[in-house]
Amino acid sequence: MINCAIAGLGRWGRSLVDAASHLDRFNITRAVETDIERARGFCVDRKIDLSGNLDSVLNDPAIDAVLLATPHSLHRAQLIAAAAKEKQVCFAKSLWRFAATTRARCSTPAAKPMSCLRSGHNRRFWPSMRALREIVTSGELGTILHVEGHNSNENSNSIMQGWRLSPEESPGGGLTGAGLHVLDGFVSLLGPARQVYARLSSREVGPPPLDSAMLAIDFASGVTATLATVRATPFYWRVHMFGTEGSAEVLDETTMVLRSAGSGPQRVNYEPADSLAAELSSFADAIENKRAFPVVESEVLATLAAFEAALRSMISGHPSPAMPAEPRKARTSRYRDIAAKLQKEIRLGNDPIGELLPSLTELMGAPCREPPDGARGAADPDGSGPDRATRRPRFRGDRNRRRCCSPTASSRSPNGVDIPTEPTATSSPAARSSRTASWRRC
Repeated sequence: MINCAIAGLGRWGRSLVDAASHLDRFNITRAVETDIERARGFCVDRKIDLSGNLDSVLNDPAIDAVLLATPHSLHRAQLIAAAAKEKQVCFAKSLWRFAATTRARCSTPAAKPMSCLRSGHNRRFWPSMRALREIVTSGELGTILHVEGHNSNENSNSIMQGWRLSPEESPGGGLTGAGLHVLDGFVSLLGPARQVYARLSSREVGPPPLDSAMLAIDFASGVTATLATVRATPFYWRVHMFGTEGSAEVLDETTMVLRSAGSGPQRVNYEPADSLAAELSSFADAIENKRAFPVVESEVLATLAAFEAALRSMISGHPSPAMPAEPRKARTSRYRDIAAKLQKEIRLGNDPIGELLPSLTELMGAPCREPPDGARGAADPDGSGPDRATRRPRFRGDRNRRRCCSPTASSRSPNGVDIPTEPTATSSPAARSSRTASWRRC
């Protein structure tokens, strides 16, 4: 039996308690809630000890695990405190503000690594989404080219106060409350995103707020995606994968529509299942070391990176990189390694393009962090580097134009590489005028 505590007894926290009551391995014995009076009756009915202090729960040796259903801004401190006490933790969705520091913070000597932390995304446990992952993995759809997603939940019409309506706690309109589920589904199916362009259109601040959010995503795998969410409209869910051999469209928790060339659409219905209970059961399996939790650390961080890139894009109006920026020295070293492999294979008479092309494509598509100098020496606390839109422009001309515009003379070595030489000392007015005219022509 796993003795568990829960922090946060709002709508989602109470849903977790009810789901855990159906599992023999989970026993929620303690709860933490700031609004004691509002939660007292709920806890009395379920024989749960209610407290207003999380530290008292974490210091209780009888507690093995903690479920977090608290506002996002509280996640980091609560996660680190729980990990430091060696408590297993499952938290709702992702701690969106801390993608760049999550791994480092939770891997310090004072805290356990992320092996004790599980990010709960209950939509992953829908029977239809599980079947979609199996179909994509099997290759039944061929090469995946594009995916479309939508999630609306009508929350803004039913919730008139609280952290879910706060731009600080729930930024990006419906992207935090609803769209993040679709984004996590994309990452679980396609891997990390490379770049995100996002727009937030707000009609009324409310309450209830009337807005819509739209994302256009480029994944590192080459797949493109679109995602939309409207939090004022009735519940709607859709994830549609398009491949060279067919498509698969998930419409709700148990329904999928399959399409293939030469045949009509096939509607598939799956047996209903309690996704929250399935999520908690997987959490229990991970605690007991029976099997790994299906939401792995790399996917959590990739979802957070894409989410934060969307928020930056909403502010800047430009696409924002979602992959961690790589220092220029590290990128140069990778270029040299690939070039050395290329030359070696060519000398052996092999054709290495097919093998090395994916590495080159990934390398050219990933953002690069410039070394700080002068005006670009601003602090970069999250290590993500400047966006492409704010990076200093670099020369984009071809080799001939570069030589023409260069203030130095150049010569060509036997292997075809331009070798810059010292500029010719010219002091006559005619020579200076000719050189100025050459720069203007370029």
